[in-house]
Amino acid sequence: MSSAPQHVMSRAFDQHILLWDGAAAAAGCKVPALYIGAATPLSDVNRFRELCPQLMVGQTVGAEQFNNQEVPEQVNAMIERFLTIVASQISTT
Repeated sequence: MSSAPQHVMSRAFDQHILLWDGAAAAAGCKVPALYIGAATPLSDVNRFRELCPQLMVGQTVGAEQFNNQEVPEQVNAMIERFLTIVASQISTT
């Protein structure tokens, strides 16, 4: 991502990131969801939980914005655990 040309990043930011309504998306989510945050959170996780009560939250240690690249073993473990929990919830309903 850091190697993308400046005009690509600028356009993505202006036309997609700034226009995206995260609150509406979170409130509209009715399925299990997982948020994996970096060591320094970039979002309001408490507000996210209010809008999306079924949200599960994980946080990596020792990694920042690109935690899936910096500590993939932590991220993968959290995803696997999330899927295990969701699968067990589905099988009991």
